[in-house]
Amino acid sequence: MDLASQLPPVVLSKLLGIHINTATYWAHQANRSGAAYAADLARRTTRQGP
Repeated sequence: MDLASQLPPVVLSKLLGIHINTATYWAHQANRSGAAYAADLARRTTRQGP
């Protein structure tokens, strides 16, 4: 997933010998998970009341 988030799908496809559709899917999932993780962290703010 780390490679999928850093490399273009066509490079990932040729490097790993996988189909371009698989590489594109992995890249989409890797980027989506990173954004979802960041959004989740932003929502985790703890509020302490009086």
